[in-house]
Amino acid sequence: MQFIYLALAVITSGMSGVFYKKASTACDNKTASAIVPVLWYLPLAVVFGVAALLTDGIDASSQVILPALLAGVSYAVCGFCLLESMKSNSYSIAIIIVNLSFVFPVIMSMLFLNQQPHIVQLIGMILAIAVIVFINIGVKGGKNSVIALIFAVLSSLGNGTIDFAITLQQHNMPGEGENSFFFFSYVFAAVICIIAYGAMAITGKKTEIEKKDIKALATGACGIAVCNGVCFFTISLLTNFMNAAAQFTVITALSIMISLLVGCIKMKEKIRPKEAVSLVFCAIAIACQYMNLV
Repeated sequence: MQFIYLALAVITSGMSGVFYKKASTACDNKTASAIVPVLWYLPLAVVFGVAALLTDGIDASSQVILPALLAGVSYAVCGFCLLESMKSNSYSIAIIIVNLSFVFPVIMSMLFLNQQPHIVQLIGMILAIAVIVFINIGVKGGKNSVIALIFAVLSSLGNGTIDFAITLQQHNMPGEGENSFFFFSYVFAAVICIIAYGAMAITGKKTEIEKKDIKALATGACGIAVCNGVCFFTISLLTNFMNAAAQFTVITALSIMISLLVGCIKMKEKIRPKEAVSLVFCAIAIACQYMNLV
């Protein structure tokens, strides 16, 4: 089952960026970016709320609520900032910054959960970081503003903190409480987005989504809901098989490898020496993690 969970996490993680890009085209201002994430957070809250009720009931203990609150804040920050970032950031810069989010849960797990990765795992993590930067050196496209870069960094930090909140909840309750955790996380995220929208609507522009953008928004929101729910839930299940260093490095490295291979096969893009080296580095990074799984 471990490899099924891993495959689902990698595929949905990679696809979510495509749907975020679609949704961002319908967000003409920051007020829209604040309310649009509610379109996927509320349905996900309903799905996981029903799942919790049908299994062990909704668990409102502090071991669920506190990590869920951290995740909810992070979901809201990540959703808003990622939509804003994708409006103006060049593709390469966005990919570099957002993909580096896997570093945050590893560092936080070391600091707060006393997870001490083996030296070989750390080498693998460093290789994955090197690949992200190396593969994007010299790639251009779009014009980056300072504000857009800040949004990209905040979305990366938010995504990494979500991963840590998931790891924290499962560290306290191994194999339990996942449905309740995600139910409360998405409820908190939706409430925060609605409050932010209300505050922005009073002082700024109101949300106006044109008819031509409704299809893109609907497709993006549905895609994000599916990818978001499946990706983070499978990440939660994976915490029972591997520590943070292994889990997030493997997911990131696999995502890069799949993206390169899909580009080669589907888009008929040639694998240049730089991409070939990156594939080798990714393979070594993954091997480093599987040699020392916890």
